[in-house]
Amino acid sequence: MQKETPLLDRDSVGFILAEAVSIIAAAFLFNASGFSFKKAMLFGSMGQTISYVLTWQFILFLIIFPFAFALIAFKARSVEKKALLVRAIIGALIAGIISLAAFPALREYWLFGIFYLIAVYLCIETAKLNFLELKKWVLPRTMMNSMEKATIALGLGVFVSILILAASSQTELVKDLENTIASQAGATPEGIADSSAGILVQANQQVLAQLEASPQYSALRSSSAPEARNFTTFIEEWDLQAKSPEYRDMLKSEIMKNQAGSVFDLVKGRIPFLETLLQWYWLLITVSLASVFFFIASIIFRPLCALYGTVLGAILGKDNQ
Repeated sequence: MQKETPLLDRDSVGFILAEAVSIIAAAFLFNASGFSFKKAMLFGSMGQTISYVLTWQFILFLIIFPFAFALIAFKARSVEKKALLVRAIIGALIAGIISLAAFPALREYWLFGIFYLIAVYLCIETAKLNFLELKKWVLPRTMMNSMEKATIALGLGVFVSILILAASSQTELVKDLENTIASQAGATPEGIADSSAGILVQANQQVLAQLEASPQYSALRSSSAPEARNFTTFIEEWDLQAKSPEYRDMLKSEIMKNQAGSVFDLVKGRIPFLETLLQWYWLLITVSLASVFFFIASIIFRPLCALYGTVLGAILGKDNQ
């Protein structure tokens, strides 16, 4: 029969410290990886986001993150539920405060912290129930089931956090998607403007070359009449201007001002459902990233939690279980 334990005692200090250190270590690695939900939401930054995910810091973050839940679930066998919940929440709060103070970039995830505390509660409840009901492979199965229930709250935290970010950044997200699609179609506004400016410059130079090669223009150049002199001087200045880089840049700038939105409007005209996609893009990206989190939790967090629980059992011994 499980003995009653005080909410806080000398033995709880080591548990709280171990939990807090593991959470702070995970926060440090996540921050050091450079990954963020805001960057991951940008379709055009997909390659950059993948490079963040493949950094050793992010990989270590994935390895360390489930340790706190494994430790909590492991202690559920030997510590009374209320005492364990108090200790686990204290450890999580200490780690959260230190992490937010040390890593300002993580402050945009403050809402996730609330769901993290809910996940702690679900982890303890599931572990308590599993230790009572399971008969075979009790420890690893309890660890995996506890992590699975905790993942529900964590996943909802990820979903809500991304949803708020996406809803507040809808204009930026849509603009990024528009630029990316237009770029993939080989028709960026800058590219079209540059090509159009080049065509105009070429056309001007051809007209001037034909004019200067005509007999009539040669006659005007030979004339001493003021009107003829003024006209030939104007043509020569126009010719110099048309050959200058500044003239081409001026044409490009004017074209870009006049063609705002035309490139992507053309793409939207060819893809009817694109308008609907843009309208609900914030929700689509939220569901997509939350689904990725659940997938990672399933193939990485749950097995690691079982492994950590088995190692803790082997190190601490049955008496500490």
